[in-house]
Amino acid sequence: MVLSGRPLKLKDGRHLLERLSTIFDDIYSQAPRIQNELVNRRSLSSAAAAARMRLIERMFTDSTKPLLGMDQHKKPPEMSMYLSVLKLTRLHQQQGESWRIGEPHHKATHAGFYPPFAEFVKSFKREPDSRVNIAELFQELRRPPYGVRDGIIPLLLTVFAIAHDKDVAFYKDGSFLRELNGEALLVLTKAPERFDIQYCKIEGVRAELFDKLLAVLEIKPLKNRDMELLDVVKELCVFVAQLPAFVLNTKKLPPSALKVRDTILNAREPAKLLFSDLPVACGFDAIGVQASDSKSAHMFVKTLKTSLDDLRTAYPELQDRLRRQLQEVFHLNKAFQQSRRDIAVRAEQILLTVTEPKLRAFCLRLMDGNLPESEWLESVGSYLALKPPSKWHDAEEDLFKLELSDVATRFHRVESILFAGTNASKNAVGVRLAITQANGMEHERVVHFTSDEEHQLRELQTQFGILLAKDKRLGLAAASRAIWQI
Repeated sequence: MVLSGRPLKLKDGRHLLERLSTIFDDIYSQAPRIQNELVNRRSLSSAAAAARMRLIERMFTDSTKPLLGMDQHKKPPEMSMYLSVLKLTRLHQQQGESWRIGEPHHKATHAGFYPPFAEFVKSFKREPDSRVNIAELFQELRRPPYGVRDGIIPLLLTVFAIAHDKDVAFYKDGSFLRELNGEALLVLTKAPERFDIQYCKIEGVRAELFDKLLAVLEIKPLKNRDMELLDVVKELCVFVAQLPAFVLNTKKLPPSALKVRDTILNAREPAKLLFSDLPVACGFDAIGVQASDSKSAHMFVKTLKTSLDDLRTAYPELQDRLRRQLQEVFHLNKAFQQSRRDIAVRAEQILLTVTEPKLRAFCLRLMDGNLPESEWLESVGSYLALKPPSKWHDAEEDLFKLELSDVATRFHRVESILFAGTNASKNAVGVRLAITQANGMEHERVVHFTSDEEHQLRELQTQFGILLAKDKRLGLAAASRAIWQI
């Protein structure tokens, strides 16, 4: 036998095995030492593979129990795997009154599990926040100096995933997995190339940013566990998902709010969303693992809060615009609840004679006093723009304004015709004003007022009387011009 150009003198087969053992100890100097022939193999039997999966499922569901909840009086294959891979190596150990799965300490030499775990972290830190394909990671663990067997690798990955559950994210076929469990591990062991893992530890400025985001989103701390990255991401995604369709469709928002909205809607990676995509959307640099500028993080959170508030108020502001437009076309400036009641009374009066279908249907919507205000606006807006305001695009808002102007003009014409024989209500008085210019153009309007407004009306009447008394002829002409402009 020749090694490095020099022949080896071998006495017998036993001596050969000893030298080979020494050579492989040098090549695979950091390999885990597992005394279990069921699992420490390149290829597992079907029975051993099934036992390993049962053990992995228990690692996810029963890690706080001794023996992972297994009956100590029974000896299934997964029990021997547990004793040699987890308990003997102290990857599963008691802490206080509970048990937990944790990564090996760097000073622990038993079984040599620390080097493969260090390789996990080293692979991630080469490119912070980037995804690492699990098949490539497995291949790295198989090579020297680790030489980890295929039967052991899924168990090590499970330990790593549980020990770093707050710091890692898994993806299957490019889609984010909310959690890694036994079912996903079963697929992973058969097709690791379909899975990616992303290490996104929250520390330094990121930890400060994370705490500020919890406050901005008003996320209350949980009693049974620490807050995680996914808690914040989930809250953001739920917030956007629950916004009315109008807010998701409109372009009538500040640029930062539009970018934040679209960034959250298109999010694919939790860590990238919080520490890269959202800061960029708000006009800041990405906040890397080694970031040290806490002032920028503070300004980012402040801008993000403003953008989220803009999104939150976008639909109520649309409703306010609808209220103002309705009050404007009906010449009302009272509180909207009173304006709505006045509009309903006037609509009821003209409904007695109007037969044109569109105007009649519009009046019926105006008269519906049983609906809450928000639903009433939805009803009126849906009729004029053929779609409820909560689902509008910007074009529908423009259409509503045009349609409202048209139907209100016809409403006022009918109201003017009926004025001579109809009051707006038992408690209201109306006057019809008409001004015709020399060129033939004419404006007319029916103005209603109630007895409650009589005092204010008399005060204004007195002021007008004083002005007209100075010069009746020019005063009337000036009044007509002022009324025309209004």
